[in-house]
Amino acid sequence: MDKKKILLIEDNKDDILLIQRAFHKIKLSEKFELIIAQDGNRALSYLHDIDNASVSQQGKLPMILLLDLNLPRLNGFEILQRIRSNEKTKLIPVIVFTSSKEDQDITKSYLLGANSYVRKPIDSGKFTSILQQIVTYWGDVNEIPVK
Repeated sequence: MDKKKILLIEDNKDDILLIQRAFHKIKLSEKFELIIAQDGNRALSYLHDIDNASVSQQGKLPMILLLDLNLPRLNGFEILQRIRSNEKTKLIPVIVFTSSKEDQDITKSYLLGANSYVRKPIDSGKFTSILQQIVTYWGDVNEIPVK
């Protein structure tokens, strides 16, 4: 059975490493494949490649997206807007996973179609716990529409 895919859109190498370590520590890597895009263009390119793939490849869309807002080239808001405007990707749950504490960022994220907004904790233990909760809920508990 193929692992469920999670697309992490994150440019901070320390956060990427922390997420990768958490995935292995709490054994999320046994059920989920973490795909990393370090900027918005790479994320959209990955989704576009799957979108244009053969029918056999279309089941490879990620089941959730973890999206940072502060990214080079395209910011998280622009990525979210493009994901929601594409027929193939508009129903993928998008969890904004960012360090921003700005109320306007939270509001704008939801207005653009984010399914959840989670602030990255500084403490590594809390970081791992929150990541596990996110993936458990969105990956195991939540039901998504069949595409």
